[in-house]
Amino acid sequence: MISAFGSGGQPLWEAIWGATIDQLLAWHDHTTGAAHIPIVDHRNSIVTTWNMAQAAVGERAEYNPHGRLTLQSATGPPCTEEGSAGKVCPNPAAMPFGFVSAYRSPATRPRLHAKPLVVRPIPRKITGRAHLSGGLSCPRR
Repeated sequence: MISAFGSGGQPLWEAIWGATIDQLLAWHDHTTGAAHIPIVDHRNSIVTTWNMAQAAVGERAEYNPHGRLTLQSATGPPCTEEGSAGKVCPNPAAMPFGFVSAYRSPATRPRLHAKPLVVRPIPRKITGRAHLSGGLSCPRR
């Protein structure tokens, strides 16, 4: 379980995680008292939530491959980030998790999503003469 606290030390929300990577099981908003069970897609992105107190499904989210959000509520027009420079739509149930169940900080929006990619170059030693296309050659070092 992880929790967030306000500047005065009051709890803001808590999240319960499962045994697998990015498996968000439940989210409780202490400011409203609402408890939600996230419903996810094949990427573990939150597409909607089940509000346990209201026994109802909330807004529906769709994500493009880059994590841009379109949020459709039961009333009103959809909120979309697609093609809108700088526009930020709220996540379903205003929870701080969205695309691939990653944390989305209100302080660093538009989002912090996806884990850092670590790229390690493979060192290679050139021995002899390596011929390149176009008749060029790499001299021996």
